[in-house]
Amino acid sequence: MEKRSFNCLLFLNLFFLFGGAVNVLAQNTSNKGKDFWLGYGNHQRGYNLNNQKMVLYITSDVNTEGTIEIPGIGYSAQFQVAANSIREVQVPQDAYLEDEGTYHKGIHVTTLKPVVIYAHIYDLNVSGATLVLPTNVLGKEYYSINYKQISNQDTSFSYFFVVGIEDGTEVEIIPSAGTKGGHPAGVPYVVNLNKGDIHQVLGASQGKEVINVDRDNSVTNYKGADLTGSVVRSVSRGVGDCKKIAVFSGSGKIGIGCPETGVGSSDNLYQQVYPTNSWGKKTITVPLASRDYDIIRIVKSSPSASVRLNGNLIPASAFINDFYYEFESQSVNVIEADLPVQVVQYAVSQSKTINCTGGRETTGDPEMIYLNSIEQNIDRITVYSPGAYRIQKQFINIVIETAAAADFKLDDATPPGAFQPVPGDPAYSYAQLSVNAGVHTLSAPKGFNAVAYGFGRAESYGYSAGTNVKGETFKIVSSSTGNTITNGCTAQAVKFSVDLLFEVKKITWNFDNGEPPIEAVYSSPSAIYSKDGKTYYTYRLTNEVSYKKPGDYSIEVTAEKKTLDACGVSEFIQLDFSVFDPPEPDFSFSAPCEKEEIQFMDLTDGKGASLKSWLWDFGDGTTSADQNPTHTYIVPGTYQVTLITATESSCDPVTKIKPLFIFRKPVPGFTFSAACAGQKVSFSDQSVAADGNIISRTWDYGDGTIETVQDDLPREHIYITAGTYTVKLTVLTDNGCSQQTSSDITVQPVALVDFLLPKVCLEDSFAEFKDLSSISDGTESDFSYDWDFGDQTPHSADKNPLHAYSASGYYEVSLTVTSKSGCVTTAKKILTVNGSNPVADFDVVNPADLCSRNPVIFVNRSHVGFGNITRLEWYFDYDGDRTSMFVDDNPEPGREQGHLYPRFASPNEKTYRVLLKAFSGKSCVGETEKFVKIKAVPDVRFDLVVHTICQEDTPVRLRASETSGNFVKLADEFKGEGISGTGIFNPAKAGPGMHLISYIYTAGNSCADTVQQLIRVNASPSVSAGADIGFREGASVRLKAVSDPDIVKYEWSPAAGLSRTDIPDPVASPSDNTTYTLTVTNSNGCRNSSRVNVMVEKYPVIRNTFTPNGDGVNDTWVVGYLDRYPEARVEIFNRYGNRVYKSQGYLKPWDGTFNGTALPDGVYYYIIDPQNGMGPYTGNVSIIR
Repeated sequence: MEKRSFNCLLFLNLFFLFGGAVNVLAQNTSNKGKDFWLGYGNHQRGYNLNNQKMVLYITSDVNTEGTIEIPGIGYSAQFQVAANSIREVQVPQDAYLEDEGTYHKGIHVTTLKPVVIYAHIYDLNVSGATLVLPTNVLGKEYYSINYKQISNQDTSFSYFFVVGIEDGTEVEIIPSAGTKGGHPAGVPYVVNLNKGDIHQVLGASQGKEVINVDRDNSVTNYKGADLTGSVVRSVSRGVGDCKKIAVFSGSGKIGIGCPETGVGSSDNLYQQVYPTNSWGKKTITVPLASRDYDIIRIVKSSPSASVRLNGNLIPASAFINDFYYEFESQSVNVIEADLPVQVVQYAVSQSKTINCTGGRETTGDPEMIYLNSIEQNIDRITVYSPGAYRIQKQFINIVIETAAAADFKLDDATPPGAFQPVPGDPAYSYAQLSVNAGVHTLSAPKGFNAVAYGFGRAESYGYSAGTNVKGETFKIVSSSTGNTITNGCTAQAVKFSVDLLFEVKKITWNFDNGEPPIEAVYSSPSAIYSKDGKTYYTYRLTNEVSYKKPGDYSIEVTAEKKTLDACGVSEFIQLDFSVFDPPEPDFSFSAPCEKEEIQFMDLTDGKGASLKSWLWDFGDGTTSADQNPTHTYIVPGTYQVTLITATESSCDPVTKIKPLFIFRKPVPGFTFSAACAGQKVSFSDQSVAADGNIISRTWDYGDGTIETVQDDLPREHIYITAGTYTVKLTVLTDNGCSQQTSSDITVQPVALVDFLLPKVCLEDSFAEFKDLSSISDGTESDFSYDWDFGDQTPHSADKNPLHAYSASGYYEVSLTVTSKSGCVTTAKKILTVNGSNPVADFDVVNPADLCSRNPVIFVNRSHVGFGNITRLEWYFDYDGDRTSMFVDDNPEPGREQGHLYPRFASPNEKTYRVLLKAFSGKSCVGETEKFVKIKAVPDVRFDLVVHTICQEDTPVRLRASETSGNFVKLADEFKGEGISGTGIFNPAKAGPGMHLISYIYTAGNSCADTVQQLIRVNASPSVSAGADIGFREGASVRLKAVSDPDIVKYEWSPAAGLSRTDIPDPVASPSDNTTYTLTVTNSNGCRNSSRVNVMVEKYPVIRNTFTPNGDGVNDTWVVGYLDRYPEARVEIFNRYGNRVYKSQGYLKPWDGTFNGTALPDGVYYYIIDPQNGMGPYTGNVSIIR
């Protein structure tokens, strides 16, 4: 026997063959279950503040309820779990395991339906979590797997504990190192446990090491024994059998990573150990996302095992204590062995790097994760990614066969671009998925391995997201098919066998089916075989077993051995076995019409088991294996449709047959009238139903208009534009069958009729009309015309006719145009025949206040006895420049007409003669004249002293003046953005950009002149010296200024503590808090400044004495710089270990009292934890009065 094998291990193999197809479902060996045992493991904070907490995260894919019990402390509570959600259950503090020894504090969780449980122990940023295994997959032999025990706080221990789940459990423990309780390394001892008892073992303390001294402060590493390799196994020293046990390993607080001399931030570890008989031969490791590197340990189940890492054989001499091999990794690894191994992945402390240089990580802390081998995969699991304590990033690593990766689902959706092939083993792929905090569902058609983990500031958690703990298994065979199965079917007979590592005389089979147990006597095994160097004995039960009702059954086997061994004279074996009713098949289908795709929907009730296969026979010689297929029938008639369904249970496939009548489709048809754009088109329905009646008609006119009607009455539609349209008619019968037909309709263009009305008076010989009509196809030459002049005279067919009216008045003139295609369009307008005697007249606006730089406004007052004035001719300087005139062919009464006369500064005024002629037709005209006086205007000059200025520059004065000297100033002022009325221009007030500045000078004759100039204000550069930043004393930090891209000069001040002063990102290392100012200059020469505060995290200056005698000098224990850490924890103890002072924050120094009473002189011991990821600081302080 190998020295690490255990002679009372047994394997129960369970397979299911259904309908000739192999079903490889796991048989109740996953981490989902209904019965769990665990304990509240060790935590460093439990030795002083005792603030740590333990919470259980319980989730399920079904609604259920359960109970958590801790009989040893008299605690019991019920809880409920909603499907696909999380239930948090707080564990009482009294369940905490304080020290090495045996406690009656086992935590027992039971539920009505299977659940998944995760356990989490934490206090602020010291946190660890584990996946919890159900009772039915527990084993009897374990190895504790821990890590090198180095911590930044005292009372931190490597540990493991074992939970008894049955009375009379004997456990042999062989520590791999000395324990806190005095057990030496390598010396076995046995503990007796009853149901709910826990025995905890702590690694012995190995002292402390001072690694840094600064003033009176010391930073210390606390070391302890690593319990990796400790053996924990169930034994029997009497006639009883070996009992199942649960084992957990971890650390109260530990730092991991390079270099070990400065352990840095530390965290607790907490993991449930997998039974040795469930280990596997192949494991793929995936790096923990967002971290620099991981540490991997490979643990052998046997010293003779050969292990390969990425194809390379690891020398046997490389295994520490012939047990484990450790390496650092930043990549994916493939680990293969000829005998089972366990692989463990460790997250390192925050800012640890693989090359020991130190990093700047903002998240991370130690964690220990037991990885599942490829053999321990699972195809569906609900996992919880917690947010406590202050987790900022959550991830899930996945390993899956490459062929199944495309079908992997996260919360029922495919993660985009997630999977990459495993280097060196492309048959497998991996993914690092970033997820949100909360419940997530993982699923795939084939099994996968998953790890859930997350990181915060000096914080972490990590555990297997789900596992299939394959170990002890039965074999169950269907009596009717001879196939191996994993579950039962009501009224279906099965036969059982079991594989053991020992020979038996008798086996008692209890099938939990209401029948008496069966005792079977064996003179020899049914079969013998070897696997992994071990001999297995197969014993078959000849009796057939059946179950009348569906449900979950617990099968119990008691095997009486031929010879006594370390597990006694008998062995008790248990298996959870599910029995299902046969499924009830049913299906539905959409409208059954010929030549139409019909949707068939599976409605089978699986009776609690998942559906796995479907076979459809559509009755026309075609079949389908889809769950919800579509099918098209070409020929109408009656068909027999058959559906055969099977579930994941061992029940035989079931059949459902339904008749299906395929209807003929209706025959649609329609006609339509001639079509002209903008005019009604008539459509007539000609459709006929072959089977049933037509119940709706959908008209699609091809121009975006669709309407559905029930009747077959003619429809009318207007097309706005000409062109060819496809008209579709879809008819639907009361059988649900529809058919569509279509036809193209050409809509002819119509003339756009328009004409020009003449301007005519009664004395004109005739009115001349002008056609302006057009058409989109350019066939205007084929138009025919019909003019109606509105005066009861004969119509004209001319394109541009002449017509004489006999009286003034209003006449409705219409023009009808017929196009080449016969489309007719008419336009109508009102013609006014004006009177014969127009009167010309106008007014001048403000005639006494006319300046030569401003337009003179004339107002039309002309009129005629009947009708309208049709034309005005304005002559603004009739005695001088007659070319200075304006013609208005569309005059309106009261319309203003402006005219700008030439500008002048002298003489004081000029006079102009204005003539106006008014027309009411070609031959009807009247005229009038008036004189206007125009005044001189001043001549102003405005020269800029500056055309370009920076936004931060000081204001400047602008100047302007009148140059002719002929005027007396009445007033002047400046206007524009950023300028005062007196001419002071402020660039900061104006803002960046071009600004128009005006100067207005008003002379004594009330005439004013305005001149304008443009000033450009260049923007001051944008600059930020960055957010205020802090760092630890003795270190440095890089400043990261942000500014515009056109900066040409950087100036930092003061220069003290800076690597350079002329770059945007110098390295700062001031000795104390400093405010730095950055001034930048851009390419335009403009400047701006910004400040940043650099805070130095000073190490606390801890004095070792103070004199609280009331003399006002040194009366309190002042700790230098501790006021900069508002979350700091300070505790002081006397020489007996009694705490005499405690504070959160240290704004008020300790005055040497306890509960208001002065303490005696002497030496006291302090623990100062600044809560900044470093420390704590420990030492002594003396009171001297």
